[in-house]
Amino acid sequence: YMASWLARYDISQMSQAEAVELRDTMGEWKTGWAQIQGFVRSTLRKTSGKLIMMDFIDVTRIVEAVSEGFDRTANPQCKLFEERLLDLEDGNGTGRVRLSDFHASTVRKGYWWFRETADYLRH
Repeated sequence: YMASWLARYDISQMSQAEAVELRDTMGEWKTGWAQIQGFVRSTLRKTSGKLIMMDFIDVTRIVEAVSEGFDRTANPQCKLFEERLLDLEDGNGTGRVRLSDFHASTVRKGYWWFRETADYLRH
């Protein structure tokens, strides 16, 4: 589930083999995949206790716990983006980044993931 969510794939449209392949290749392109897996496993243990079988309500509770805690604690890519954006900040503590600095960062600093268009950023 977590691999499909992060990759923005609809897991309901994937075969079991496709889902397994996605999970097995996540580490090749997703920063911090091992930490994410550790977080999910830890949350599963805390949330499910000693359950041997799970019903829909149990699974729902686990997915909610993972979703609620993920952005705060386990998404190293978000933390990296935050650090990089703070690096680009205009220096007055507002958290704002000049659009020209944002776009230039792909060339000057290698921040290839900052490619949103000016029109997109206005919305």
